[in-house]
Amino acid sequence: MTRLLHDTKEDIAEAAALLRAGELVAFPTETVYGLGADARLADSVRAVFAAKGRPADNPLIVHIADMAMLPEIAAEIPEIALRLSKAFWPGPLTMVLPKQPVIPEVTSGGLDTVGIRMPSHPVARALITASGCPIAAPSANRSGKPSPTTARHVMDDMDGRIAAVLDGGQCEVGVESTVICFDDAETIHILRPGLISAEDLTPYAGRVYVDKAIFEQIAPDARVASPGMNTSITPQRRRFCRWMHRILTHSLPMCRHTHRRIPGVCCSMPTRKSPAYPLCATGTTALHRHIIFFGVSGSWTKPAPGSSMFACRRKPERIFPFTTGSCVRLDSR
Repeated sequence: MTRLLHDTKEDIAEAAALLRAGELVAFPTETVYGLGADARLADSVRAVFAAKGRPADNPLIVHIADMAMLPEIAAEIPEIALRLSKAFWPGPLTMVLPKQPVIPEVTSGGLDTVGIRMPSHPVARALITASGCPIAAPSANRSGKPSPTTARHVMDDMDGRIAAVLDGGQCEVGVESTVICFDDAETIHILRPGLISAEDLTPYAGRVYVDKAIFEQIAPDARVASPGMNTSITPQRRRFCRWMHRILTHSLPMCRHTHRRIPGVCCSMPTRKSPAYPLCATGTTALHRHIIFFGVSGSWTKPAPGSSMFACRRKPERIFPFTTGSCVRLDSR
C-alpha cells in the first residue's frame, strides 16, 4: 500500500528516510510530479522503470537542491552552464553535463553524461536536502499515461507500486522541463522542448538550435541523450510537430507584429476518450510543449471550467488562446 504523505516537516523527513533506504517516493516539482529514487543506487533506479512499466532505455533527470550539489554530479561545468544556472535555476531547465562516476549507467541511460536540474518547488528542494540524495526522477505516471500534476493523479497510477507519494499540491507549470546540452562554449542544443523556450535561451548563447529527433524518427538502436527523445515516434506525431512549427514560425509572428486579431488555423484538442488523444502524448500538455518551445510565449494558464482556452501569463502582451472548435488567434492588446 502506497502511503500518502503531506508537506509537513515530519512527512518530508519520512519521505527522505524512504529514499535513503532505496525506496521510491513520488514528489511535486513546479513542472509535474516526479517518481524519485536515489540517483546513485542502480537497483532503486531500475525499480523506477519497473514501476512505470517500461524498459530502462532512457536517461533520467537528476534533481539537486542547490549549487553545492552540482559538482557532486557533474564532472565538468562549462561557463555557459553557470550563466544559465544563474538565469533559470531554480526552475524548469535541465542541462546535460558529463557525469561523475557516482552516477550509474542505468541513471544516465548508458551515457557518460547526465541531465541535471534544480527544481523551484519548495517541497522538492526540502526533500532533496532532507534526504541528502540527488534524486533521479522521471514523471510519476505509468507508461503511456499523461504526466501527473497532482498527488491524486500519481495515486491513481502508482498506488501499490511505490512506497509513498508526497503531496505538495497542484503543480504550477504542468509542462516538463526544457532539456539542453552544449556543443561548444556558445552553442545550446535543445534536446527536449519545455517551458523555457528557444527565445528565452538566445540571450545567453551565440546559437540555439533544435535536435532533429523532435521532428523526425531516430534509429531504434540509437541511444537517446534526453528523456522525451522517442525512438518510436509515430508518423502522426511527426506531422503534428511539423504542423505546429509552420504555425508558430510563420502564421503567428505575422499576427503579433501587425497587432491585430487574425485567424490562424483550426485547432480542436481531443478528449481523453477520443482515439486521437494518444497522438498528442499527454493531451494538452503536449500541445503546450510545442507551442512554448517555439518561443511564442512563456507560461500558460489553465482553462476555466468548461473552457479550453489557454492564455499567456508571463508575457501578458501576448495572449494566445486555444479554444476547442475555433481558430488559433494571437491578440496583442
